[in-house]
Formats: sequence, C-alpha cells, structure tokens
Amino acid sequence: MEARAYLEQRLRRISGRSIAWDEETFTKEKSLEPVDLVDVAVDIAWEELMPAGALERPALEVVRQGGLIVFRLQDQPLAEILPQAA
Repeated sequence: MEARAYLEQRLRRISGRSIAWDEETFTKEKSLEPVDLVDVAVDIAWEELMPAGALERPALEVVRQGGLIVFRLQDQPLAEILPQAA
C-alpha cells in the first residue's frame, strides 16, 4: 500500500481547520517508513487546510492530543512570525 492511500484511509477531520491521525498510524504499518508517512501527512494537511485563494501559506502546527497527532493552521499571520525569526 502507498503511504498516501494508507493515510487518506485513516484521516480524521477534527474541525474545518484541523485534521488528525491516531498516533499508531505512523508506526503500525511495518511496510511504510514513519518518516515517509510524516512527509505525506504534511502534504495532505496543506491540501486539506490551506484556505482557498490564500496568497501566503500559514504555518502548520502539529500537536499530540489525546492519542492523536493533530495538524492545524497556526493562527498567527506569517507577517507576525517572520520578525521573530530575525
């Protein structure tokens, strides 16, 4: 099974702004590498959560929450984050 198909089957929608997978999703299937699954999960998160017509990509926030790995958009606009990196 491909990583993308595997993750799409196990995707949970938490709200309009969050998606999640059970923690074990990233380690249970021995034929798939966890690092590859995380990479694909990020791609899926961008596709699912990116606002239509957005000119900039908001930061993704990944948190562990009650046995889930939750992906959501960070509320802070990119213009506010960049000065902090300097």
